[in-house]
Amino acid sequence: MFLVLVQSLSLYYVYIEHPPAYQLAYWLSQIALVLFGYAVIAEISSKAFQNYPGVARLWRRLVVVTLILILAHAVFTAVTSGPGSVLGTSSLELERNARATQAILLSVFFGLTAYYAIPIGRNLAGISVGYGLFVGTGVVDLAVRAHFPSFQPYWGIIQPVAFLLVLVVWTLTLWSPHAARESKDVRIETDYETLALQTLRALRYIRAHLIGAKG
Repeated sequence: MFLVLVQSLSLYYVYIEHPPAYQLAYWLSQIALVLFGYAVIAEISSKAFQNYPGVARLWRRLVVVTLILILAHAVFTAVTSGPGSVLGTSSLELERNARATQAILLSVFFGLTAYYAIPIGRNLAGISVGYGLFVGTGVVDLAVRAHFPSFQPYWGIIQPVAFLLVLVVWTLTLWSPHAARESKDVRIETDYETLALQTLRALRYIRAHLIGAKG
């Protein structure tokens, strides 16, 4: 919320005082918000999986790897497409890809917490649902604008309404603290350990066969 406020005030100042620099300021601020979004998702999951250290480590690595891949793809696109694309196509593609992967990560998070009945409490659920709505509206906007550029004026109305709805969700769910109940179900941690063991065995099997082939 603080970043969105700073972004709005800063962009308004640039738009009034330095109009030629508005495009650069806009894309830089959007990229900053997108990158911060991964930190929000990582923090949400760390709170939800705090009693499951193995799963928490795996999720943090997944978020970091996803972010690295998105940035690497954006840099590659900018370099291969020419310097003019940094503020245009490549920046829009970075935001679109990042928002899409954030939506996927949140969907997986909701799926895991629902499948394993992990209690996340009213506060964390409100943050998750609110941010999910924020990301979801962004994904829809970027997808629609890619095919229908004339949608932009309507988005100027829909975007503030959607963000207002997010603020309402956060206000209602974060008005007072609600501690999440303790969970005794360890299936998710057991499943993670089983998966990690199977992966380790598969890697050892592949390595052994590669060494044998070289020999």
